[in-house]
Amino acid sequence: MDKVWIVQQGCYSDRHIVRVFATEGEANAFVEKRNKNADGWDECDVEWWAVGEAGYYTGTKYVAQWSEKSGECQWSYEVDEPLEDMVVEVGSGGSLGHWVSVAGYDQDRVLKALRDRATQLKAELAGIA
Repeated sequence: MDKVWIVQQGCYSDRHIVRVFATEGEANAFVEKRNKNADGWDECDVEWWAVGEAGYYTGTKYVAQWSEKSGECQWSYEVDEPLEDMVVEVGSGGSLGHWVSVAGYDQDRVLKALRDRATQLKAELAGIA
C-alpha cells in the first residue's frame, strides 16, 4: 500500500493540512523545525494517509467515551479495521450507567461529536430535551 505523510496544524475548525511528504523522515524533520517556535495552537503533527483506497482511511483511530458515572471524557487509541466515517454509539447498563462512545480518525471531530452527543444525552436524562 502506498502512503503519504500529512503535516497538519491548528485546532478544531481551524485544522488544516500544511504540507504533504513522500517520506516519514522528511515530514518529521519539517515538523521538528516548524514546532521549535510554535505555541500549543500552532504546533504541527504528522500522520500517514493511504493513497488510492477510496472510502477508507487507515491509521490511528481515536476513541473517546463519556459515561454517566465518570462524567468525563476517556481516550483510547486503536489501529484496526478501517472505518468509512465516524461512529457514534449510545448505550446504558453495567457499571458505567449511560454512556456515549465515538470513534473516528480526526481527534477534533471525535471530541466535538462526543461532547455534542453527551450533552444531548444529559438533557434527555434530565427531561429537558
